[in-house]
Order: sequence, then structure tokens, then C-alpha cells
Amino acid sequence: LFKNFFMENITCELADAYGIYAEGVEQSRLKNIYFKDVEIKKAQEGIRIQFAENIVMKNVKINGKIVNEYPEMTPTNKPKLDMGW
Repeated sequence: LFKNFFMENITCELADAYGIYAEGVEQSRLKNIYFKDVEIKKAQEGIRIQFAENIVMKNVKINGKIVNEYPEMTPTNKPKLDMGW
């Protein structure tokens, strides 16, 4: 079980794929992940979070856009929310 992560004051100039990538498994979800003051300046894709609960984002910016919530992934791996990436 992976839970209770706190990430703060992070700046990334270039991400090879996703700005934020977090993936648990259906039987053991990631829990309680908190992002605060995170900036990913350039990423090919925005966010991929799957099989996770209680994700909090405060002042998170990816590719110049503020992200206040994350797109929960469907079983077909397509975001439910259009984040504009």
C-alpha cells in the first residue's frame, strides 16, 4: 500500500512524457497524494493518474496551465476531463 505523499516546491524544466504520472493498481490504490507549488514547465502530456484516491493539487502548473484537479482515468485510459493538452 502506497499512501501519504506530500510534494511541495518542485520545479521541473522538462518531463519526457507526463508532467505528473501516478498509477496504483485496482486492488491497491494510491492514497492521499498532495501536490503544492509544483511547476512542470514542459511536458508532452499533462497528467495521468489511475487507481488513486484523495489527490490534492494546490498551485500546480503544467505547460503554463494551472491544474486544480486531476482527470480520473477510465478503464480505457482516457481522461474524463478535457485538460486541454
